[in-house]
Amino acid sequence: MSPLLYLHRVGVLNWLPRLFTEVWIPKGVVVELIEGQQRGYDVPNPIDHNWLRVVEPQMVPSEWLSLDLGTGELEAMALALENRRRVVLLDDVLLMALDMLSLQITQLSLKRENLIPP
Repeated sequence: MSPLLYLHRVGVLNWLPRLFTEVWIPKGVVVELIEGQQRGYDVPNPIDHNWLRVVEPQMVPSEWLSLDLGTGELEAMALALENRRRVVLLDDVLLMALDMLSLQITQLSLKRENLIPP
């Protein structure tokens, strides 16, 4: 599941544009969210959030295709590789260390914006 889905379900998805000047989402994540909507799941509609920018990675390393990851996760990782100064929110167990770092950075940002207590 996408971190966007988690944030949507707890009602804080709109915190992202307050924390980051740009929020990118790969096309693969958009497709996964639309598929979820079509199956009747409560998922965010990227079109409803004009602050989301759909960005395609230039390439996904072929070695990654053997991993048990969805298109959205692979494209997000490829964007992270291509844009190393950006914060990437990921959620798979294989990426737990990176995810924990992203979570810690996000928590610090939430505290800085006074969205959660210090």
